[in-house]
Amino acid sequence: MEAKMTTNDLKKGNYVGFNTGGYGQLADNAKGNVRKVFIGGELVRVHSFNITRYLASDGEWYEVTHTDIQKTKKATTEVIFGTFKGFGF
Repeated sequence: MEAKMTTNDLKKGNYVGFNTGGYGQLADNAKGNVRKVFIGGELVRVHSFNITRYLASDGEWYEVTHTDIQKTKKATTEVIFGTFKGFGF
């Protein structure tokens, strides 16, 4: 079993899953609130609080933890825009 990682611990090349149910591959080694991710062959910017899991070297998906700042940004975003429940398919 892999140890829990924060979104800041994830590195370029890691596969990550999102709160929408989708996934992508990290394209940077940045830390902070926005990460660059390849999704469907396109490079996009993703808020770190939308990353919910990562694919570990053992082939299993594990949850990530968020920094206090990322948790605050997620809560603020949900107050303004509402909670995203996914696409439903």
